[in-house]
Amino acid sequence: MEDIHGLKPLMGMTFPWLSVTIFGLILLLVLSIIGVILWKLLKRKKPAVKTTPVKIAPQKDPRDQALKALRKLNPLPHDPESFYIKLEHILRLYLSDHYQLSITSYTGSELSQFFHKQAYGRHFSAHDLNALLQVLQHGEQAKFAGQMFTEILQTQDLQAVRQFVESTPLLQQAVT
Repeated sequence: MEDIHGLKPLMGMTFPWLSVTIFGLILLLVLSIIGVILWKLLKRKKPAVKTTPVKIAPQKDPRDQALKALRKLNPLPHDPESFYIKLEHILRLYLSDHYQLSITSYTGSELSQFFHKQAYGRHFSAHDLNALLQVLQHGEQAKFAGQMFTEILQTQDLQAVRQFVESTPLLQQAVT
């Protein structure tokens, strides 16, 4: 029994409260200073940039734009498909801009149906309208059936669209 010793008294563990508190306060102060610096850098007012007013060109007349595009378009006897695609695109843009219609995504068949159903109320002449429907039919045949059209027929179709654009009433007259 000599091996059993009595319990030793508890050792005092004094925690360094003063050192930890000072270290914590210094750390808090450093982090606060860094935060204030970052806040001021991020919130800094950017210098006012002098902007010049953008001049918006007056909107061009859809008729003038269409006629200009039609003057640039030439018949393509070896590629009627491309010719009719461009011709129909010009026509769709003209109708969309001039009459505020959303028909730019219409196919040739849908455009023909539109004319059959609604266009007669828009004061189009029957002669120009029939010629235009013929042009749309030629476009469908060239694009989907691969039909070849002569340069003379393409010129006539181009002239028919040009005549349609020139003869359509002004927007104010069409609305009333």
